[in-house]
Amino acid sequence: MTLILSAMTQQCIVMVSDRRLTDSVTKKIVEHNENKVVLLADRLMLGYTGFAKLDKTPTDIWVAEQVTGSHPSQWLTILQERAAVAVRRVRRNYRVPPSKSRHAFLVAGWLPDESGVDRPHSFLISNFHDANGNDRSQPTNEFTMSTETLRPNDYSNLSWVGGLAKGGQERLVRALRVISKYSAQNPGRPDGIVEVLIKELLNTAEVGVGPGKEKLVGRDMLVTAFPRLAIGSGGVLMPMNPRYLSDRHVTASYLEDAWYHDRTRALMRYGPIVVQPDMILRGMEISDQPLKAL
Repeated sequence: MTLILSAMTQQCIVMVSDRRLTDSVTKKIVEHNENKVVLLADRLMLGYTGFAKLDKTPTDIWVAEQVTGSHPSQWLTILQERAAVAVRRVRRNYRVPPSKSRHAFLVAGWLPDESGVDRPHSFLISNFHDANGNDRSQPTNEFTMSTETLRPNDYSNLSWVGGLAKGGQERLVRALRVISKYSAQNPGRPDGIVEVLIKELLNTAEVGVGPGKEKLVGRDMLVTAFPRLAIGSGGVLMPMNPRYLSDRHVTASYLEDAWYHDRTRALMRYGPIVVQPDMILRGMEISDQPLKAL
């Protein structure tokens, strides 16, 4: 289980994702440090929930490999079509029942509208939502894609996919009001928006998901902020202080649960995969202590 939260304002888009992997059958924790976000062509952020591997490849790498070499305008359609095929293979090869095969991509970023002006867009590519973004009772064999655009008169929009704690949707409605008020008073600043999303994710991690309150969402997370001024700028900042966010550059920062409890511990952070039309950048690492000589 995963929780991906994305907030859009007229000047900034933020995505927060947890990093815990759990076995869909046993509910046991498999990994605490999985990257579930991919940055696409200085325009989009993509988070996923569902299978950690597609075609025996980690899903973030699988996403990068599927779209590289094609035009960015085709990327979302490519993912929609190829994810359906890959998930059907997983179902068949590992005898996964339909109820355990929910998979979705939440994509948010900057794309031009009909007049050529860059606007915040959100896309949900899913096998358990319909074309309007509503939940289905069971996953289907095909993936549908729903779209939301933040129009000039809109203050903000909040999207999510994955597991929420009881009362989570009502909490997100209240969170959206806070984000709208903050963005009106602090245009272009992602800090307050990030704090709201972090609070909601930590609440889900603490309370648990579903009637059984299962601990399927972790406290460790990846925070990614994409301000309007960063469109086309290239590169990603990876600050060691997870509270530092730029209003002019794409910023990706791990927020470690351990960061709160043991400041003397050496922490290694891994940057998200960055995809350009003709290349994949991966394996970025940053540590808060110098590397020891071999």
